[in-house]
Formats: sequence, structure tokens, C-alpha cells
Amino acid sequence: VYSAYSDITRFARLLNTQVPLPEVVFVGPESSGKTSLLEAFLGFTFSNGAPSSRPVYFTLMNNPKLDTPKITIKRDAANSDFDRDVEVSLSSLGSEIEKRDSKSQKPVFITYEWKNCINVTFIDTPGLNDDTEETVFEQTKPSHRHIVSVEGSSAWDDYTNASFIKKVDSDFSRTTFVYTKFQSLLVNLRDVNKYLSNILPDCKTFFVTMLSSGVRSKFSEEDQFKQKIWQAYRRDIDTLN
Repeated sequence: VYSAYSDITRFARLLNTQVPLPEVVFVGPESSGKTSLLEAFLGFTFSNGAPSSRPVYFTLMNNPKLDTPKITIKRDAANSDFDRDVEVSLSSLGSEIEKRDSKSQKPVFITYEWKNCINVTFIDTPGLNDDTEETVFEQTKPSHRHIVSVEGSSAWDDYTNASFIKKVDSDFSRTTFVYTKFQSLLVNLRDVNKYLSNILPDCKTFFVTMLSSGVRSKFSEEDQFKQKIWQAYRRDIDTLN
């Protein structure tokens, strides 16, 4: 997908036309593994474990001139203490996001520029509950955004995301369902098969194991983090086999 989008972008430049930047919004209850999944997409850790009450926009920008990533937190319209763009290090990104946490529902905007990334925006929303539902609704409502619904693997009657997402994507055509903490179900093959047979029909569905907060903090260096993500994936595949 990323390769195809890059080809389309190059072709659009030749035609002197605009290609809309893909936007992917992550939705899920608190402690579902939503931010962990986003970090796996990004290839680096940024959270300090504390959930944010504000949406956070990560805009990745391909910049062929940058051999190392440049991370900028944009001016915060909701807080006059942060009235200018600030370049930050990856190691300090989590604490900088925390500083901007407030009762405001306005997003925090971050740009990540590097020669080895694609052009895309990932949107991390607050944990879905009665208090945040309106905020999350506003982030998922635009029809051009793809929705990643994240919930921890559990009994099927415990899931709540689908009923919310029907309000903005009634036929689930722009939603991918991801169920984290899949390792908790890998006890015996019969139970796994029974569980997998109950997935929502005609929906894009994935089951994954994400890293715990302890592992993420211990192996926060980019290469180590990517290696741990790969190991978690291989562990699930080997168990299923």
C-alpha cells in the first residue's frame, strides 16, 4: 500500500495535481492497546503510559534532505504557554505531549520528517468512553479517513467499538478491526478456532499481540523496539502453527 501510494504521488507530481494525504484514525477504549498499535505502525515509542485526553495527530512527511528524523510539535491553539512550534527529540516526545494535556478537546499536532518515511497522518484518539465519545466521533466522522478499531481480545459479547463505529461507518467499509492481546487466547487450538469463527462477517479483521508497557519502555531504542515487535509477531505465528 505504501509503495503504491508513493508511486501515485510521483505520478501526481508529473501531472501537477494534488493527492490527498491519507489519514488513519485509531479508536478504542482505554488500555485496549490502541497507542501500542500506533507505535508499532510508527516504528518508535512516544507514550509515557499516561493516556491523553486530546487527539494527537502524527503527520509523517517524506523529506529526502533529512538523514535523521526531525520532530516538531506545532503551536498549541488551546494553551498559550505553547504558542510556537517546538522541535523536540524522540526521547522527550512523550513528556512534551503530556505537558500539553488539558481539558481542551482540540488536537495536538506533530510533524515527523525523514527521508525514510511516507506521507501519511495517523490520529490517536482519547480512550473511548461516555465522556470522550463526542470527541472521538468528530475525529472519525470525515468520510475520507480510514478507521482502525482497536480492542483487547475478549469474549465477543464484551466488545463495544462496533456499535460506536456504526454511527460513522454504517457498513464498516472504511474500518479495519484489530484485536490486541491475542496471546491471552492462545491456550488450545479448539478454543482459538471457536473464537475466530465469531468474527464480524465481511469486515477487515486482524488479531495481534502488542508489547507491554514495561517491554516498550525497556526497549525504546528504535532498532530494539522493531525487533521486539517482530518477535511478538513470530511468537503468535509459531503458537498457531
